[in-house]
Amino acid sequence: MPVGMNSTLAGLPAFSAALAAFTSASFLSASALALALAAALSALPFSALAFATAQPVSEVVTSGIGLAFVTYPVALSLMPAGHFWAVLFFILLSFAALTSIYGVMEACAIAVKDKWQITKSKAVWIVCGSAAVVSLWFLCQHGLFWLDIVDNFLCKFGMVSVGIIECLVIGWILGAKKLRMFSDAQSEFRVGPFFDFLIKYLTPLILLVPLALSIKDNITSPYGGYPAWAVAVGAGYVLVVLPIVAILLARARGREAE
Repeated sequence: MPVGMNSTLAGLPAFSAALAAFTSASFLSASALALALAAALSALPFSALAFATAQPVSEVVTSGIGLAFVTYPVALSLMPAGHFWAVLFFILLSFAALTSIYGVMEACAIAVKDKWQITKSKAVWIVCGSAAVVSLWFLCQHGLFWLDIVDNFLCKFGMVSVGIIECLVIGWILGAKKLRMFSDAQSEFRVGPFFDFLIKYLTPLILLVPLALSIKDNITSPYGGYPAWAVAVGAGYVLVVLPIVAILLARARGREAE
């Protein structure tokens, strides 16, 4: 083989490594650019709204359910071709909602299917139908306000509380070490003993801090300026009614597999 060919072949590994490094750097740069562009574009409607109302951006931006259904549509309407951006925004928002609900309903439907040994289609009808009936009160005259209150307590209290309970149950009752050993036996990636410390101590502590701060904020001032009785109803629905329903369903007698 000619000497030049040998030198060319010898340089291929280095060239491949350099090409891989360049490709990775380009991908990371493109990803960072895309994230920066998305962040900049998402801020444009709020800048337009602040300019139109002669107020600071911090004054026109709200949190919670009003951000997607009130503030953002108003901000988009003030932009050039506002109707186009508004339609596109709600199409994407609907797509995000549908893809999210698939995962939530799938888990619930599979649990119902396995517990009562029914077909998947029947389980989907039961779960989705029950959710639709329960959600009817969000369609009333003040439904958006109730949705805002329930969404607040679900995100700030319900999900965080479930995370803390899961850590405590896995870490102290079922045993974090047993879970770690099972994971190591089934996976090529081994989890170290630090996993036990994370589940039993660190993660519950990290979740407990924002939960305590949220409780303090809701005690000192009711959420969103709503009446105290409305906040109490929303909190009771999330923190009392839903857990009781979940416990009753979990203790209900299922059907044995044939």
